[in-house]
Amino acid sequence: MSKPKTLTSGPVVAVSNLKGGSGKTVLAVHLAYIMGATLLDLDPQGDAADWCRRSGLVTAHHVHGQEEVFRLIHSLKGPIVMDTPPGEGENLRMALAFANVVVIPVKPGSSDLRALGRMRDLLQAAKAVNPKLKGAVVLNEAKTVSTLSRDMETALGNLKGTTYLGHLGDRVAFPEALAAGEVVGGSSAADEVMAIADNLSKLV
Repeated sequence: MSKPKTLTSGPVVAVSNLKGGSGKTVLAVHLAYIMGATLLDLDPQGDAADWCRRSGLVTAHHVHGQEEVFRLIHSLKGPIVMDTPPGEGENLRMALAFANVVVIPVKPGSSDLRALGRMRDLLQAAKAVNPKLKGAVVLNEAKTVSTLSRDMETALGNLKGTTYLGHLGDRVAFPEALAAGEVVGGSSAADEVMAIADNLSKLV
């Protein structure tokens, strides 16, 4: 995947979902790479920061606590992408307080829709302290032949209060790239990530 110029002078993008396994880390590391962003890994597991260390493609910090997040956000140059852990913990609330945009990856299915509903509640609550915060959604592991995926994409596109950025297909290329410390390139998977990043650039 060719790396384009930085999207903007310095947006802060949080990639968040209450539900584990939604594809946050894959999306966060690819967006950070495309944006030329610094990645802040707020997840105690540190998978995103580990990917960055192994790949050498993205500068990353595995951060712990509000003071460190605050210091980095106010000292770093250029855009920032934050990968957050699942659940309604302090790290997620910190990310929502500091971000310009929260990107919520959602897989087809009822449990993901329930988690998305709660994320939208948290997004609205966060606007009390961060009124400029915007919400966006990405459909992950979309099966083009699946009626459920098509219905989910339509529903996400019509969802009020968030912007639909596009979909990532149900492709083995994404977890393989993460495991290998690489980015997807020269494929439909790369095209999908680039399209999402382009739509995100219009939002920030």
